[in-house]
Amino acid sequence: MIGQFLVRLAVLLFCVSILMGRSDQVYRAENNVTFVTRVEDGVLRCGHATPANMDLMERIQARVSRARPISVQTNLAQPAAEFIVTYTGFTSEAQAAFQRAVDIWASTLITAVPIEIDANFVTVDDLEDPEDFETTLAFVRPSQTWAIARISDQQIAVPIALANQRSDRDRVPDEPDFAMTVIDRSDWYLGLDGQPESDQFDLVSVVLHEISHGLGIVASFDLDDDGNGRYGLEFRDREERIPTLFDYFIRLRNGDQLVTDLSNPSGELADAITGIKLFWAGSQTRRANGGRTHAMLWAPSEFEAASSIAHLDEDAYPSGTSNSLMTPQIARGEVSQSPGPLLRAMLKDMDYAVRGHVLQISHFGVGDGLSSDIVVTNRSSSETAAVSVDAWDPRGNQLDGDTLFGAAGTDRFDLPPLGSRTLTLSSGDGGLLTGSITVSTDEVPVSAVVRFDLVGTGIAGVGASPRLRAAVAPVRRSGGLSTGIAVRNTELAEQWVDLTLKDDSGEEVIGGTSSKKIQAGGQLAAFIQEIFPHAVTTDFKGEICIRAQAGLISVVALELEPGRAFTTLPVSPILY
Repeated sequence: MIGQFLVRLAVLLFCVSILMGRSDQVYRAENNVTFVTRVEDGVLRCGHATPANMDLMERIQARVSRARPISVQTNLAQPAAEFIVTYTGFTSEAQAAFQRAVDIWASTLITAVPIEIDANFVTVDDLEDPEDFETTLAFVRPSQTWAIARISDQQIAVPIALANQRSDRDRVPDEPDFAMTVIDRSDWYLGLDGQPESDQFDLVSVVLHEISHGLGIVASFDLDDDGNGRYGLEFRDREERIPTLFDYFIRLRNGDQLVTDLSNPSGELADAITGIKLFWAGSQTRRANGGRTHAMLWAPSEFEAASSIAHLDEDAYPSGTSNSLMTPQIARGEVSQSPGPLLRAMLKDMDYAVRGHVLQISHFGVGDGLSSDIVVTNRSSSETAAVSVDAWDPRGNQLDGDTLFGAAGTDRFDLPPLGSRTLTLSSGDGGLLTGSITVSTDEVPVSAVVRFDLVGTGIAGVGASPRLRAAVAPVRRSGGLSTGIAVRNTELAEQWVDLTLKDDSGEEVIGGTSSKKIQAGGQLAAFIQEIFPHAVTTDFKGEICIRAQAGLISVVALELEPGRAFTTLPVSPILY
């Protein structure tokens, strides 16, 4: 049963790759889905377009046609993807926030054809009846043009942005891949640092989410007038409704595929889309979910058009965790400025080219007698790897790569098969600089290590750390020797970490408990006597347990005795 299921997934991926490379016809959908972001009970919810929303869109289009748009391309040092955004009506701050979200996607995807976005910024007060739109913040309309492919015996509607990539040409050169409108409101946070006030909505996070729908995270399920479930976009001159590529991956817990195993329309399908447990069953997505299960979709018992099915489950992937971007809600003050592993994997399953690997190196240090370099090695014997190296200070702020790595652009490079690159780190002014490092690559896997050299003591190496929920490491202190740990918060929001010191019999040490808050992407680095100032750690041997209260962390342990010893220690996951 499992073997047959995996074979079906492999056939699906093969068919998508082949069909998208052919010159399939493109068609315009008659019932295209529009995603509207609006305020409900103090949180933003991405959902369906009401008649009032649609009326607003028509008025905006009339206004936009009279405005003077400007086009902006992404401006990254080494972009993996090219986006062309046509901005109309934006203030400089709002445009910068929108562009930040675009740049995040440009560093995530790899494109053969530019992805074009029509972006509009409007003031509702300029329109008639502004009170009708007080709860509306933004909406995105995927292109009405879709490519029709056939996978096995099923016709599938493929988003035009993806069809362009697989065809290596712009299939509809006179129209953008999708359009997005942002309403000018006082409760937007337009900063780029991901630190909104508790009463503000982060525009970068919202735009990043809506771009996902524009790329094809589009479900076509709804309920008809008789209460039956149904799916599919409607196309002129075609009798049957055609499901989207996103729809094709959706399954019940028992493995039944909604668009091939259930009748359309049917009461059985209505039960499925309001049955709480629906899964997105791509092979890449399963691996990104730890190999245990597929990604859980948002399927509340009361169907919500354009919200149900087209998002990850709000409860399974809560705020502050790495997969929260694609859930249907975002609260005031919430920040989610990364696609996250599940969304990246879902796009891979749909056959987008996605930059693939991120290594977490939990600690580096340079300056004040400590020198360091980072060595990146391409593990492939046949493919070149595109590598990006980024450094972060303990508060999670990105450090200036030009200063740290010595020259502009040296932190973005291609590695030939089995090749390596060594970057020597610099603190700039000679003072001590510490933090953490991430190494990102495309689909080609690499390894990376930071090598420390402490004058008069010796050399130690810190490699990439796995993302864990809880970890344990041996520690000791004797004379001038002490063990320190570095904990990196790998999540997109701040989180608390609980630390416990235990003796070698596994008993908790008196005064050996502490809880520390670590900023998003930030780091805690300290010796055991600093973490547990009220514990007796003189002539101590035991272990330290580190547990994240929510989300995942990466951890490294170092042992230092100036003039005598400098080494790393093993860190292991705690088994439950």
